[in-house]
Amino acid sequence: MDVNRGDRAVSITSIGTPALGLAAYRKEHMPPGDPSWKESYIGADRTISLVQTAKGRVIRLEHDVSSPHPYSRTNSLGGTRGGCSRTIRSGSTWGCGRSTRTRRAATAAWTT
Repeated sequence: MDVNRGDRAVSITSIGTPALGLAAYRKEHMPPGDPSWKESYIGADRTISLVQTAKGRVIRLEHDVSSPHPYSRTNSLGGTRGGCSRTIRSGSTWGCGRSTRTRRAATAAWTT
């Protein structure tokens, strides 16, 4: 994506959900005398950020700390000629749509 190699981030917009997940988990699973009852959760359970670059590209970032959802370490890259996704694990490969050229370009973008 050329960020810091010809393109740069110029703005970021973030929004988050209320911090309710960890407190709900604590209420269900921790005994009343547990030290976690002294903790106060002030961040968001899920934060979604949009980063816009000088060349008009948009990067979406999601960070979820406690919402009940299947665990995933999938990264994806999409553009006008196709898209790719990859789940991080040893020896993983990209699953790409469209052309082999798109796959090579996407792989190069993620590995450089």
